[in-house]
Amino acid sequence: MVKRYSLDTMKALMERQNPLYGRIDLTLNLKPMDYYDSALFYPEFSEEDKVRLFSVFGGISYYNRLIDAQKSVRENIIELIASSGARLENEVAMYLNSEISKITRVLHLNMFVITGYSFKL
Repeated sequence: MVKRYSLDTMKALMERQNPLYGRIDLTLNLKPMDYYDSALFYPEFSEEDKVRLFSVFGGISYYNRLIDAQKSVRENIIELIASSGARLENEVAMYLNSEISKITRVLHLNMFVITGYSFKL
C-alpha cells in the first residue's frame, strides 16, 4: 500500500535543496518483509485472510503490528485505514499523491514525445 511513498519521502529529505540536507548521519535501507514473514504477525487468521491482510498492509512491520487478531480483516482495514481519524489514514493519501505525481510526470514526458518536442542536452 504505502511502501514506495516512505522511500520517496526519505530520499527527498536527503536531497541538497532540502533544509535537513547533511543532518542525516545514518541511512538504513530496510526492505519490506515478504508474505511469509508478514504473516507471522497474524497467525490466528486463515490463509485467505493472511493474503488479504498482506495485500493491504504489505511487508511493513509497523503496519502489521497494528493488526488486531480479535477483529476481522474488514474491521482491521476500516479501523486502521478507512475510518475518520484512523492511524494510517494519512498514509493512504500521501501514497496516492506520490503515485499520482509520478504518473503526471510520465504523462507530460509522453506528450512531449508525441508532439515532437525536442531539446538539446
